[in-house]
Formats: sequence, structure tokens, C-alpha cells
Amino acid sequence: MKYEVNGASITLIEDEVLVAGSVKVHFAEFTFDESWDGYTAKVAVFKMDEIEREIQIVDGKCEIPWEVLSERGTMQAGVYGATGEVRRPTLWSTPKTVQPGAASCEKSREPTPDKWQQVLATIEQAEYAVTPRISDSGNWFVGDKDTGIKARGDDGDDYILTEADKAEIVQTVLAGLPDGDEVSY
Repeated sequence: MKYEVNGASITLIEDEVLVAGSVKVHFAEFTFDESWDGYTAKVAVFKMDEIEREIQIVDGKCEIPWEVLSERGTMQAGVYGATGEVRRPTLWSTPKTVQPGAASCEKSREPTPDKWQQVLATIEQAEYAVTPRISDSGNWFVGDKDTGIKARGDDGDDYILTEADKAEIVQTVLAGLPDGDEVSY
């Protein structure tokens, strides 16, 4: 499946038959117009009924999560991009029918990792890994950079990170990774 993203619009430009019960079969590819230049993180959001899954777009591509393909129904896709404190979403795509398959997906499979887990996995795999840590002051640090997000209170108890805290840490980590121009092999 190929989508074209122009500003806030997302359009399906190359279609394929989606089959319920498919796992690691269907992928989405995205092309972005120039208004998306400069966004350091781009995330695809797929939904069917009450099920929504986010997955990081890498090199313009991502897998369509099996959870939104587990049953027959109507799937939609959207994208959001982030850079610094700016977050830009698209509208939802035109609904796409997921056809019934010969067998349903096993319910015991692990869920698709959320974007926080995906970023952490990417960092762990990178040769130039930048590991988030808690400083003596109780703030989250990424490398030498203080995120300003409290991880531990003055009483020594750990704070529970909100989704907004996690998103801010993710953006700090992504901003700290070198681009291809800074790395030589």
C-alpha cells in the first residue's frame, strides 16, 4: 500500500487487498510533500474500530500492525510528525476494507511495540547509542543533555512518566542522534 501525504491530507495511491488474520504481510509506504521537511520523527497510525496502533515510519515505510488486521472490518491510516515541540497530524485516510481471511490471527501474539519501545529498541541497536539515564538531580538525561523532565522526586520516589513525558524524551533522543553526514564508516 502506498500513501501520499500532502500537508494535512493522506491519500491512498497504490492499493492492495488486505486480508484479516495477516501477520507481517502488509506494509505501507509513504511519500511526503515539502511541507513535511524538517520533521525528525514521523509515525503512522492505523485504526480499525476501537483498535489503534502507532508505528514509526523508517525510510518512508512501516509494517501495518497485525492488530488492526485481526478481524474483518474497515481500516484507516493517518500520520503525524514531530520536531521539537511542534506536532503535525494528518486527517484520516479514506476507509479501506479488510477482507475476511481463511484463519484468524492467534490471540497469544505479542502486541506491536508502542513508539516508545520502538525508539528504545532502535537506540539499543545503534552503534552510537545514547542511553537515557537519571541524574543525581533526579532529571532524565540523554547523553549529556538534561531533558528537564523529573524522573525522581526530592523524596527519592520515582515519578511515573506520562505519555507526554515519554514523547518529549523520544524527541530529545532523536534530536541527539547524528545524521548520516556526521558518521563515517
